[in-house]
Amino acid sequence: MFNGSWIEWLPSLQPEILVIGVGATLPIALVIRSIYTVLHRVQIAEAAQATLEKEIAERKRIEEALRLSEEKFAKAFRSSPDSITISTLTDGRFIEVNDSCLKLLGYSREEIIGKTSLELGIWAKREDRAKMRQLLEERGVILNLEAEFRASSGEVRVGLIAADIINFSGEQCILSVIRDITERKQAQEAFHRARVAETAQEILEKEIAERKRIEEALRLSEEKFAKAFRSSPDSITISTLIDGRFIEVNDSCLKLLGYSREEMIGRTAQELNIWANIENRTKMQEIFQEKGSILNFEAEFCKKSGESLVGLLSAEIIDFSGELCILAVIRDITERKRIEERLRYNAFHDTLTGLPNRSLFLDRLEHAIARSQRRSNYEFAVLLLDLDRFKRVNDSLGHLAGDHLLKEIASRLQECLRPGDTIARFGGDEFMVLLEKIEESKDVIEIAQRLRAELAWPFVLEGHEVFTTASIGIVLSSAEGDIAEDFLRNADIALYRAKSQSGAHYQIFDDAMHAQAVAHLQLEMALRRAIERQELRIYYQPIVSLTSGKITGFEALVRWQHPQRGLVSPAEFIPIAEETGLIIPMSQWILQTACQQTQKWQQQISTNSPLSISVNLSSKQFSQADLVEQIETVLQQTGLEASSLKLEITETVIIEYAESVANMLSQLKALNIQLELDDFGTGHSSLTYLHQFPVNGIKIDRSFVSQIGTDEGSSAIVKTIMMLSQNLHLNAIAEGIETPDQLAQIREFGCEYGQGYYFSKPVDTQTAEELLKNQAILGSDS
Repeated sequence: MFNGSWIEWLPSLQPEILVIGVGATLPIALVIRSIYTVLHRVQIAEAAQATLEKEIAERKRIEEALRLSEEKFAKAFRSSPDSITISTLTDGRFIEVNDSCLKLLGYSREEIIGKTSLELGIWAKREDRAKMRQLLEERGVILNLEAEFRASSGEVRVGLIAADIINFSGEQCILSVIRDITERKQAQEAFHRARVAETAQEILEKEIAERKRIEEALRLSEEKFAKAFRSSPDSITISTLIDGRFIEVNDSCLKLLGYSREEMIGRTAQELNIWANIENRTKMQEIFQEKGSILNFEAEFCKKSGESLVGLLSAEIIDFSGELCILAVIRDITERKRIEERLRYNAFHDTLTGLPNRSLFLDRLEHAIARSQRRSNYEFAVLLLDLDRFKRVNDSLGHLAGDHLLKEIASRLQECLRPGDTIARFGGDEFMVLLEKIEESKDVIEIAQRLRAELAWPFVLEGHEVFTTASIGIVLSSAEGDIAEDFLRNADIALYRAKSQSGAHYQIFDDAMHAQAVAHLQLEMALRRAIERQELRIYYQPIVSLTSGKITGFEALVRWQHPQRGLVSPAEFIPIAEETGLIIPMSQWILQTACQQTQKWQQQISTNSPLSISVNLSSKQFSQADLVEQIETVLQQTGLEASSLKLEITETVIIEYAESVANMLSQLKALNIQLELDDFGTGHSSLTYLHQFPVNGIKIDRSFVSQIGTDEGSSAIVKTIMMLSQNLHLNAIAEGIETPDQLAQIREFGCEYGQGYYFSKPVDTQTAEELLKNQAILGSDS
């Protein structure tokens, strides 16, 4: 027997036929299809039975759960301390209420069931019911809506309503829960009333304390005001608003204006003529009427004595003893205004001379330029004056004497000018003059000559007669220039030209000067590059013993090998180097190179005595405090003996740096460096310098040497210089020897050394070296 299911058994049957009953046979496929049909129906029936059983079990579970839920709801409904009602949604009739509801409202169940809250008059306020219905319609639920309810006794209770729509016995109903909060509300109100009472008491106490504080503050404020009023350094007045009569003034006011209290009280400022300027009073009244107060209004006031003062007025309306008054404070700024005026004056005037300064002069010059541009017949001129040798006065007599001289000069210059002209001090010893309304250029020249003539008269300073002159640069308005700086620049160019003529001259600017100034600037820039690019060369001019004819040394002279212009003359670039300060690095390089080359020659070429090198010292170098240290360093670096170095100093150097030069020369002499006074005989005080300064030798200026044989005076001067040098045991070198006659005369005077084109012009290093090696031929005709 087959124990499996019908499905598993069927495939085991014979596939051909199936015998059914006795002697009957059917096809196997038909039999199987019938069996499958029967089995499928059996399965469906079984599944339906299983589903029915599950549904019955689920229904019983639901019915049991519903029973339990209804039982739980019934218990909660009955036992809840809150009032619970169930009313129909359609008409609001109560269909169930709990005991707490009956207790709250004081009705029996029979009195409530089937009636509405409106019929029973439960709502103490109809608007509470309307709000509840509105919330239910909008939200479908209500939570903690506070409302008032009326019990059957008429007592009004307060409750919190919570409501929801439910299905009750197949009908849409409203489940309402009302929690009685009457006692809580009463307690809250009682607490609030108590709190309000406490708060009122606290407020009252605070108000009393605040009033006392205000009264005390008012007392202190009034006391402080009274103290401030009495002790203020500012003038304070209190006057009536109606008629402006003074009812109180402080001591500062009495002191400032010079009145007594009795003279001021009861009177007005107008009656006392306190306003010095009626326009100030009118303006003050306009501002006061517009703004109701005034702050720092500057005005002039008049003292009792008639003296005026300047003050800052501040005023406002106050209540003074129950009357509207004006509190006015006047701060005296007279001294401050005087100081401000002085500062304004100083800003545009030179403090030493009282003349206009650069700022004021430029302002007036700009106006003159503008007038000349508007009016074709308007002419003006600018003069730049620079005092010659003013520094000598400062150095010899001191800065106080120099300041006194500047004031005297300023006074004289002012006397030479016409009304309407302007003279200004630009600082130092420079003065600017603006001449307006010029008819002809000769008028300018006449004024310039008058200025120079006035300055030619001596000045007496500390018992000394001092003479000074001035160089003047002139620019006419016809010259090209649109702004003041153009005229200042051109005046400076003209002044430079005037000073180049040994001073005490005047020059009128022209276009050629400007072109030269531009060329001068271009040359300066090229010179700066020349130093950087090592375009400078040292040329050496022999110094010869007039006894042996041998070269004893060289003078180092700088030359400029310009890449385009070729060899540039020292006369062209040395003044620029002096003017710009380039002479300092240039001189340092010359000294270093010359010393190094001389030491090299000393080692390579044998001479009877050590070869010397002469180097010129510029006046600018003496402005360096470490000049001596620099020279000593060069000697150490090059290995040249100090005795082989000769430093040449001109009279100009000694004049400009008299005090510092003396000290430096003494230090150089202590190092065994030789010192020579160059261009001797050309200055005014050469003999004085020979006595004062530690020089070893003098160089007779070529201007005297060149005139020997043709000018008896020059020959006498050279002879005298030679006698002087011999008596003072100084070496003498004659410069500029160019002819045999000059050489013979110099030798006759007993001069030891000579220098000039007769022996050799300045030559480059290689040529100088060849001269040294072949020096026997020099002076062979002597």
